[in-house]
Amino acid sequence: QFLDTTGVSHELTQLIKKAGETLIFISPFLQISKNLEYLIKERDAKNVDIRFVYGKIKHINPDDFTFLRELSHVKVYFCENLHAKCYLNESAAIITSMNLYEYSQVNNQEMGIKVEKAKDPGLYTEIVAESQRIIRISQEQPLKKVRKAAGYCIHCRTKIPLNIENPLCE
Repeated sequence: QFLDTTGVSHELTQLIKKAGETLIFISPFLQISKNLEYLIKERDAKNVDIRFVYGKIKHINPDDFTFLRELSHVKVYFCENLHAKCYLNESAAIITSMNLYEYSQVNNQEMGIKVEKAKDPGLYTEIVAESQRIIRISQEQPLKKVRKAAGYCIHCRTKIPLNIENPLCE
């Protein structure tokens, strides 16, 4: 299916929302729009395996680094000389000119192609294989996970979120 700029944005949103097992983002630049962050967090909470592969600048900007560290099911890879842009889940893939940052989604003239596994399983399988190859040749970037402080109710010792203003459970 051919996609114009708004089509790519819409289908990328749907691809994220419908992911039940896997999400792979391959893009030279690792700059995630705030709109996509919310959707990605939802998928992470549903235990979806999330992979980001980027490649132009090895350093991850502080906002994206903070966001990625908060996720429980994410791995990040650096692939030198990466120029491809491909986003996929277990049932569809989008190959596009659009990067993940908001400027691309709002200001650029983009286009792309959506391939659904159910409609073209052979092509979808080739896209998955190439995506996996790119991940294999990339260097995983360690993300030190943010540990959320746990607290305990001072009355019954039930584990609760740390909150020194309210140290009691219900």
